[in-house]
Amino acid sequence: VFYYMICSDEKLDSHRFMDIIDEAVAA
Repeated sequence: VFYYMICSDEKLDSHRFMDIIDEAVAA
């Protein structure tokens, strides 16, 4: 699911993509 989110958000917004990674690392 993580990779799927990356591919989806990467196209949507780069900023949001970084936010998701930050959240995943913090989790």
